[in-house]
Amino acid sequence: MAETGASSSGRIPDSHARLHNLVYSVLYPAFLGSFIFGLLSQPVTRDWHWGLLLAFYFTLQQIEGTLSGPAGYSWGQLVRDAGEMALMVLAFIALGLTRDFRPDIVSLVGKLPPQCVLAAIFLLPPLARILGGLRDRWKRSFVRAPGFYWALTILSLVATVAAYSYDEPGSLRLAWILLLVYFTAFQIFNEWLPEGSFRRPPAVTETAASVNVASAVSEADRAATAALSAAEQAAAAAKDASAAAQSARDAAATVNARKADIAAPVVAPSAHSESGKPSKS
Repeated sequence: MAETGASSSGRIPDSHARLHNLVYSVLYPAFLGSFIFGLLSQPVTRDWHWGLLLAFYFTLQQIEGTLSGPAGYSWGQLVRDAGEMALMVLAFIALGLTRDFRPDIVSLVGKLPPQCVLAAIFLLPPLARILGGLRDRWKRSFVRAPGFYWALTILSLVATVAAYSYDEPGSLRLAWILLLVYFTAFQIFNEWLPEGSFRRPPAVTETAASVNVASAVSEADRAATAALSAAEQAAAAAKDASAAAQSARDAAATVNARKADIAAPVVAPSAHSESGKPSKS
């Protein structure tokens, strides 16, 4: 059973997005869809039931890969997905459930023991997980949620044993039980999974919500205080501007009055004498 839900913050590199889209939007659904269509046209046998189980398993893998998104998708995950798609092709040919390949390829792959291919399919995820455990990021995740990774690994290893016991009675039933446990426990009822994975988004607790509300109220209060201070400064600036405009108007009026005094005509002195009597001609 696979665990591919690594996420990262920040901008997703363009190469990650392109690789992820290439696999989960083109190649994986193309192979899976063709095999499901071919499965519907085959007679119902024991191998057909194994093919149905694989179709369900690979469908869950397709859903997981799509939901995980391109964040954190790497060349190592591309190699793992390419190996899984190759095993998908080998399994359906080895089980005799498809003939849509060249006869020489079908003849060559048909010689492979089906149980080896089936076991490799379920062994690939824990093997990739163990190899990925050499990276510090995986180690930190394992320490944070060991039950999650141990459960996935145990399910995969038991499914590997069941698949390798392909011809034994009860092996197919055991594989179906394991797959249904994986589907229900990791896909449907997933409250026990580590928060933050793509299977279970981080829950917002009541305490966290209260802290968020209090923080938002505090931020709003600071913003309102800053807005009030800015408004007061704007009002003071408007008052100063009004006083400056009034001073400019008064100065302009004074200048205009002086100009008017200078431009006024000079009045001629009176012909009367200083005593007030008219002079004689």
